[in-house]
Amino acid sequence: MKKHIKKMDFERIRLLCDSLNLKRKLIPIGFGKEASIFIGFKKGSKNVSKPLILKVYRYYTSTTKQRLRNEHKLTLRDVAFISAKKEFWNLKELEAFAFSVPKAYDQRFEAFTMEFIGVQNDINLQPYPPLRYVDLNEFNEPIEYLDQLLELYWKLFTKMHMVHGDLSEFNILFDSENQSFIIIDWAQAELINFKTFSSTPVRIRIDQAWQMLVNDIAVILEYFLKRYKISFSLENVLHEFEKAIPSHLNRHFEPTFNRQRNYDLKTFFRFPK
Repeated sequence: MKKHIKKMDFERIRLLCDSLNLKRKLIPIGFGKEASIFIGFKKGSKNVSKPLILKVYRYYTSTTKQRLRNEHKLTLRDVAFISAKKEFWNLKELEAFAFSVPKAYDQRFEAFTMEFIGVQNDINLQPYPPLRYVDLNEFNEPIEYLDQLLELYWKLFTKMHMVHGDLSEFNILFDSENQSFIIIDWAQAELINFKTFSSTPVRIRIDQAWQMLVNDIAVILEYFLKRYKISFSLENVLHEFEKAIPSHLNRHFEPTFNRQRNYDLKTFFRFPK
């Protein structure tokens, strides 16, 4: 963690804290591929039982370089700023639909604050763990949780017309008390144009969104197969999602199942009801 913190400009972090009205004493809890995560507290607040999360996008990441390939007018800082702003407003959009995400509070430059998701007591603060570090067998049948995740994505796609774009076992938090999931890391998420077969300034074309959905679903099914030996048919799951696409859009493209699997396509598919 210290190595990652050293790569960040401490003066920049202090300025971000001041602009977001946070105390400068932060607790680092995670360093992802493009951002650093801290627990922070509002200035003037003596009540340590009300923490929040500060997410700061870093300038020098592989993701940043990839986004800059075809955007010569953008700087590294521009990309970090755009990523923070995009994720912040994606969370606001999801919150309006009561989707299972942290509440977004405030955004400045390449950082934003959001709700702390975890266990709080007088002794410590414990964020909910990612799915990768949870053994679901300790709570219920893992297949029930796979159903729950597919239902969440069904709501995301059909009700909110959005795709995540980077879903994995590392950005799905598990609330063991309520046995439910909270999905994080929404910077890659995109709104979908469900009206016409075209992209708009704020929504992407349905065939582009479909490829993102295929990748997201495939990653989750692969994880449950490897970890819990549960084999859902990717093709059958995607076929159900395809039914939600309006016919006037569906005729424009052929859905592709771009991840070949070498396992039996026997399915336990039970969703949607």
